[in-house]
Amino acid sequence: MGLDQQCFERDVADLDWRCYLLNGSQIRRGKAHVGNDQEDGGLGKPLLVRYQRASRRMKLFLKLLCALLFSGVAGATDGVPRLQKEYDPAKWPAANVKLSNSATLKDLFDSGLRPYRYPGLETSLLELKHLNLTLELGSGKSLPAITTEVFQIKPFTDGEISTIEGFTPKMTLSQAREEMRKWLPFASNGRTEQDLDKFLAAVESDPLNFDHPFKGITDGFGIGWNESGFGSPGGGAKCGLGFRKTANATSPLRLYFSLSWLWNRPTKDRQTYGKGPIPPPAGYEAVDMTAPASFGPDSAAEILRSQGVDIGDGKGGIPYKQFVEEQSRSAAGSPSGQIAEASATPRRLPFWLLAAAVVGLVLIAVLAFRRRAPSGEEPSGKL
Repeated sequence: MGLDQQCFERDVADLDWRCYLLNGSQIRRGKAHVGNDQEDGGLGKPLLVRYQRASRRMKLFLKLLCALLFSGVAGATDGVPRLQKEYDPAKWPAANVKLSNSATLKDLFDSGLRPYRYPGLETSLLELKHLNLTLELGSGKSLPAITTEVFQIKPFTDGEISTIEGFTPKMTLSQAREEMRKWLPFASNGRTEQDLDKFLAAVESDPLNFDHPFKGITDGFGIGWNESGFGSPGGGAKCGLGFRKTANATSPLRLYFSLSWLWNRPTKDRQTYGKGPIPPPAGYEAVDMTAPASFGPDSAAEILRSQGVDIGDGKGGIPYKQFVEEQSRSAAGSPSGQIAEASATPRRLPFWLLAAAVVGLVLIAVLAFRRRAPSGEEPSGKL
């Protein structure tokens, strides 16, 4: 007697799924005759139909479950911002500014820049932000390009410039070294690459307190020089730059630079605007010099938000701890010190999706291994 016949001679309530699943491959191909319609009261055909229906339902359920899981994972991945995608100083617009020997506001406007009045200091200070700036001085000397987070201008009342100051975004040690190396040939105080390496080694040993007086580092590795004619009317500028700490262990430095024509004038001629806002230069009277909402140095919150970090404002993002780890790994693994764009890291799946997956797995296990409880009744020929 065949295996199928032995199984179906038992009480229907005691049938084990495994008994007729042993021949499941044949049943699906329609090659097995399960039972005899005359001998078993017609159990064979209904049981085959039942198996086929259960199999179809199982396949449909599995397809739906897979689709649900896939859509959840895809949604969790697509919504995560990538690091350094929005706040990327390398993509800031280039600005090539040619200054006359005395330097005027019109020089800036003629170069395409549109400085705005700094709120609260509209009578004395103008500002620009986010530039890859190249300055050509009145002597014809071109200075190295410098990535500038903030660029501020103080003008005299006659439209000439008193001082220009600016600073870069925060830098890693390797970024700081590469940036300063470009400026060493301009130094008049004899600074060398060996001096620079010594300074950076001191910063690396204590990035948060390297400028403590007891450590002997107080000038931020400053360099400077005077353009020809400095100190006399119509002369060149006094130029200087140096590092300042950022209180950030990963990117502990930023570079400050300044150009000043202040000392080329007698004290009585150093007046700045004291009444009313600074006007645009001649020929640009129609230019709006109102400051944008994002004036001033970039705040830590603005930078982190633009980099996709969750700052607790309800807009989501990656955890700050994860961001710091990614930043550290990228800085350590990049020879140039540039923080590479980190790969998008999927968020944790929503709780409801995990719950649905667990329920689905439980249902699969139940349907695959469950047994019918004995009923003690004779087969009726109907399932």
